[in-house]
Amino acid sequence: MGTSNRALQRSWQGLSHPITVGMLLLMLLNDHVLRLAWPSWITGKLSDVAWLAFAPFIAAALLALFLPDRENVVGPLSFTGVAAIFALAKTVPAVHSGMALLFESVLRQPFGLRPDPTDLLALPGLAIGWWLWQRACTPEPRLRGQLNWLLVAFAGLATIGNMGMPQYGLTCLYAADNLVVVTTNGGFDTYVSEDNGLTWRSLPPGDFEALGLEACPGFIEDEAPLTLAVGDTQYRATDVSIDRSGDGGMTWTPEFRFDRYQSRFLYTDRTRAYQSTTAPRDLLATPNGNLLVAMGFQGILLRDPAGNWSWVSAGEYHLEEFSGVRPALTLLGGEITLSLVLALLVGLLLWSAGFTFRERLRRIGHYAGLVLAALAWLAGVLIAPALSLDQSYDAYFVVALLAFPVGISLLMAVFSLVMRLTRPYIHLSLWPVWLGAGVSAAAFLLPYVAWALTGVYLYRAAQSIALGLVTVIVIAGIVVVNRSGRFLAAEQASPLSQV
Repeated sequence: MGTSNRALQRSWQGLSHPITVGMLLLMLLNDHVLRLAWPSWITGKLSDVAWLAFAPFIAAALLALFLPDRENVVGPLSFTGVAAIFALAKTVPAVHSGMALLFESVLRQPFGLRPDPTDLLALPGLAIGWWLWQRACTPEPRLRGQLNWLLVAFAGLATIGNMGMPQYGLTCLYAADNLVVVTTNGGFDTYVSEDNGLTWRSLPPGDFEALGLEACPGFIEDEAPLTLAVGDTQYRATDVSIDRSGDGGMTWTPEFRFDRYQSRFLYTDRTRAYQSTTAPRDLLATPNGNLLVAMGFQGILLRDPAGNWSWVSAGEYHLEEFSGVRPALTLLGGEITLSLVLALLVGLLLWSAGFTFRERLRRIGHYAGLVLAALAWLAGVLIAPALSLDQSYDAYFVVALLAFPVGISLLMAVFSLVMRLTRPYIHLSLWPVWLGAGVSAAAFLLPYVAWALTGVYLYRAAQSIALGLVTVIVIAGIVVVNRSGRFLAAEQASPLSQV
């Protein structure tokens, strides 16, 4: 078959190409080293780009068994099929759920692929594979038939490994005799307390099994809120607060709010958790009246009978420390990027404010680019990069759609600026432009930094403060520029007046 099936030969040639093998190794390196050591937006997308570069060759090799003489059909069908499956699984909840059900039914393991429409930005990775497919025209593959199928199998296993089990941290609480037990999803780490949750020690797997407890599942659907009845009192746990009710759930009183922990929870989700967010995972009441809340990587939240709340560590699971520059940079990477874009936009806007009315009419394209870029920037602000792990499908989709217009609009505006500054007949004083750009960027970022480091208000409050400050600074800057008289168009002396 290896000598007569040209479609199969081309798939083997493409899959064994050094670039394709490099992409396969890059995905493995990113999943098991880079994404864990340096979690970021880039490492989150890198594996998708690498997978899209080699996955079509796996599909092509399988299709070639059924369409051996149709290489012109096998190639396009493989690439479009992989692109369609990837796009639908990332953007359509029903398709993602169906794939998860099929994956778990066949392979008997949790499906860890996270729906995220921003991953559509990785689709250009298909171009790498398609370029290799077009070049795969040599009569013989690089490897012998058995080695080629071994490479196909290895690539398939790497794909499955890429859909790893989510990591929630401490997830399940148990009461066993006079002991309290907590374990992570999948049962990888287990701890036991002999003093009603005040202190914890590691519990060997054999001892957990000897207690006869049901294993904690590996994949858990978020089913909030959690509820627990303790006598006539009921407790309810959501991702916002722990509430108490004394009238059978008719009314609820917040006992413990997570507002001030918002930034450190998000930081943990990005640096320690894998495909999960910090939230209450389980509730348990101990014999002495303590209430225990399993909080994932943040450890245990404990309420004593007197109503006092405290955080308790269990092994490596503890309340995340959040102080210094590095955590803020990790969490606010998107906001920092938006501040830099804002500086460019404000600079262009203030510079344009010095135009005369006739000059403004001649530069409609310049202002159109600024308006489009400003709207796209505002959409990016409202979507809230630091909260990206909690955003909806629609919000992610908007980010993906606006990424291209933002770039094009800024290029249009910058090009217009360069063309304008190269004209010898305009005398400009640029210090108000640079000052306004720098102050607006700093004023935009400052409320987010205060939110991240202090937690005195929620993210949306920081967002409102930042937009308010930027609006005031931009308006003041335009007024200063218009009144300064430092932007001299001098139409009488300008060659434009004679056009």
